Amino acid sequence: MSDISDASTEMPVAEPNGFIKTLNNMGYMTSTLDPYSMAFADFAPAAPGPCLDVGAAYGVASLVALANGARMIANDIDGRHLRILLDRAPAEH
Repeated sequence: MSDISDASTEMPVAEPNGFIKTLNNMGYMTSTLDPYSMAFADFAPAAPGPCLDVGAAYGVASLVALANGARMIANDIDGRHLRILLDRAPAEH
């Protein structure tokens, strides 16, 4: 498991199929929202409390939810992914 303070904070480039490999080589993240992630991002601002994005990776769903006005908690097994997400998030979040 990797700490959020680890040095490697560059997000890999998307492959031609739109998938982005995780830094821990445990899987991929999509570079765009699928219908389920879009429904999550649309619902999140109306939730009665913060929404949890489990396995957030680089935050494709969390960032859209934040832009829509949601309060988010992002979780991922690799702290480097969360560092990248934090670096991609607007400063006010």
